[in-house]
Amino acid sequence: MIIKFMSFNIQSCRNYMTRKFSSSQVINAIKLYSPDIIGLNEVRGKKTIENADESWFSQLKEISSGLGYKYFYHGIALNLSGPYGNAIISKYPIDEIETIPIPDPLIKDEKAFYESRCIIKAKILNFTVLVTHIGLARSEQTNGINKLLEIINSNNTNIVLMGDFNMTPDNNHIKTLSNYLIDTSIYFENPSLSFPSINPKVKIDYIFVSKGFTILKSFIPKIVASDHYPYIIDCDIK
Repeated sequence: MIIKFMSFNIQSCRNYMTRKFSSSQVINAIKLYSPDIIGLNEVRGKKTIENADESWFSQLKEISSGLGYKYFYHGIALNLSGPYGNAIISKYPIDEIETIPIPDPLIKDEKAFYESRCIIKAKILNFTVLVTHIGLARSEQTNGINKLLEIINSNNTNIVLMGDFNMTPDNNHIKTLSNYLIDTSIYFENPSLSFPSINPKVKIDYIFVSKGFTILKSFIPKIVASDHYPYIIDCDIK
């Protein structure tokens, strides 16, 4: 069975060119590739306070509706002017799903922006999908990787893990994670960077898979919608 996955940090639907907030450029970018399962980062929901700006709207509902996909879920990491976190959209029914918080560091002594993060864990067909967005501080990254390894080691199905990790491939945490799952960038035809989407300088977005997947294609299309490029894989699932 061949399935296409996409990971995409959508920068809360902020158009990277116009700087205005709209779901249309995200929908159009995704439609170009018609992925079966999509993991999204930086997804905002409907505003919960009266004076919130225009960026707080039902982004996931608009994107899913615009794509014509009926299975979707918002994993909320925190509430600001509304719910904020990761999301998953699927052409296939989602059998089980939960939001797993990544523990906040007990001590915040780095010169970095701190933000509560989470992991979506979804059972779809015969495999598990994990969608995450890991923090900028080293302590946040340690907590994020430790939580992911805890989930991976306790899971008994094949896994697809995707998201914005805020770490480059030479980071020791990424190297550790690669001992447990396959970093699909090894299947790129050419080295590719993912951020920012104009003159990209680093690769910080990833899709990892377990050994039950045969990768047919792995690539980062140069689409300027968000500040990140999306990341796509085609794979055959046993």
